[in-house]
Amino acid sequence: MVKPTNPVTTRFQVLFRKAGVHEKDVEWFPMWLEKYGQFLEHAGYSELIVERDVVISFLRSLLQSGVPAWQRLQAARAIRWFESRILKSPTSKLDGIESRLAESMKKKQSTSQAVVPRTSRLARQ
Repeated sequence: MVKPTNPVTTRFQVLFRKAGVHEKDVEWFPMWLEKYGQFLEHAGYSELIVERDVVISFLRSLLQSGVPAWQRLQAARAIRWFESRILKSPTSKLDGIESRLAESMKKKQSTSQAVVPRTSRLARQ
């Protein structure tokens, strides 16, 4: 595992481990929160906020950048974790987002499995 150089990332990783977050998520959640923070900063926000429309805009920017659905789902889960554990929000503003991303992932997987690769003429000769 790569040692994070960002002290904020290191603190998040400690929090994630203490909360019993899966080890892969411990590695990736801080990166997604950092990217979300950069997105917010670029959009003019001075702090990490969790507003549904802002999170959707962030996830759409990831989609436009070619980030696959499973990684967007991971980013959404990281933001939800931040919302519930750090901001201590009693209700989530992100309801339905994760399930839509998971559904998108399943559709993508089923269509990619349904496509049978065609052998080119050159390969058959």
